[in-house]
Amino acid sequence: EDNANSNAERDAMRKALLRAMESETASEVRWRVLYALAALRDPACLELFCASTSAQTVWERFFAVRGIAELARARRIRPDALDSTLDLVLRRLEDSDLRVQLEAALCIGDPSPGGRGTSSRDAPPPFSQRRALDGLIGMLQASSATLAAVAARGIGHFRSRTHEANNALVLALSSPEAQIR
Repeated sequence: EDNANSNAERDAMRKALLRAMESETASEVRWRVLYALAALRDPACLELFCASTSAQTVWERFFAVRGIAELARARRIRPDALDSTLDLVLRRLEDSDLRVQLEAALCIGDPSPGGRGTSSRDAPPPFSQRRALDGLIGMLQASSATLAAVAARGIGHFRSRTHEANNALVLALSSPEAQIR
């Protein structure tokens, strides 16, 4: 009964938050709603997260990507939506804001809860498609050493693509930036 009540409460919370987003125009409120929805890891929020990846405000884009990441890490994105969702996240690797770029790289390559780098090396990345790996490889040459380091860590989770990942890591090892090596 407690589990049923908990699920009912989560469902009611999700519905209320999604309803709030329908008419809310204040970005300060919108990003906080996205933040709350990301924590629910509810597949019913994917459409909103995807739409919000192109929002005008940084924090809306950031928490939209975070929401997608939480769903991907929990393997809660429908197979028919994986490719289009990955496309949106890959676009955020080129975002004008470094924080959004970092969140996108974590979304693609870090399987640990919240993208905190705590998963074992054997854990598969949230997105395992070849183009996800290619997106991270492209970030090894980023002007931000932090972004390049996040990309290098993410590449390490592509065990199903060991050959390609190893070639990319060799490139990272040759970087003049100590943080990347």
